[in-house]
Amino acid sequence: MEKQRNKLTEFIIYFAILLVGLLIGATIGMRFGVRSALFARDLTAVATYSLYAETQYKNAKYPDAKKALLNFIKLLENTKGSADPMISESVLTFDKMQTYGRLARLSRNNGDDIEAKQFMVLAVEECKRTSWKDCSDTKVESILTELERRALLPDKPHDKQ
Repeated sequence: MEKQRNKLTEFIIYFAILLVGLLIGATIGMRFGVRSALFARDLTAVATYSLYAETQYKNAKYPDAKKALLNFIKLLENTKGSADPMISESVLTFDKMQTYGRLARLSRNNGDDIEAKQFMVLAVEECKRTSWKDCSDTKVESILTELERRALLPDKPHDKQ
């Protein structure tokens, strides 16, 4: 009887240790795993939609290109920056600056100079949130030109359509 009681006590202790270990492991896994999964989701969404917006900017008719760029801005605004340099606040700010600059060019190419100026003001505002010394319209335009020269999709943005 004493032997059975010792085995039962031993079983309960092992089971309790196993249960505590599982709870600690699950807590740690959830804490870091969920954070990693959310980061991966955000990074994938930004990367995928960035390519889509660029493709639309360079190939779609004006309304569709504009809509894709504006939706990309919404995605960037809803994406939280992280400590990881792949998707930090400074990267999101740069992407917004570039996208507003593209919207300015798109509007200008479509004959809407007023809207083009409004978008360029937003691009310059985003630029000022970086550590750059020069955030003039001219500097933003030169950055856009250089980026388009090196782009994955080197076609020029379309004219009026």
